[in-house]
Amino acid sequence: LSTCPTDGNYVDCDDGFEAGTATTCYQACNNGEDCCDGVDACKYATACIQKNNATPNCKGKKACYKVGYNSPYQPKISEGSCTDYFACSYLARDFGDVSSISQSCTEYKACYGLAKGGGTVGAIS
Repeated sequence: LSTCPTDGNYVDCDDGFEAGTATTCYQACNNGEDCCDGVDACKYATACIQKNNATPNCKGKKACYKVGYNSPYQPKISEGSCTDYFACSYLARDFGDVSSISQSCTEYKACYGLAKGGGTVGAIS
């Protein structure tokens, strides 16, 4: 069940694709200009990712890779979060739950694997 706002300012990613389409999250992010920029960024991601070209989210090699993957929960990522190599990769994967990330996880492997495998973390900001 998606928790993404429907105002057009977020990409509702489901396993690396915009929910219900064949469009990749990278493509839905204006080909990486607004979010999901970097080799394999947002690949297999299940998350609600804010589009923001001033402070893009999930920017960097494998940033947000498998975030929320195989989990019933959908993290909300906003305000320039998950912006470096492997930042937020595997976050909330395999039944983990991270509710939202705002202005955080902006360093090398920041928040990597957080709540993976069933852990629960509230909002990060």
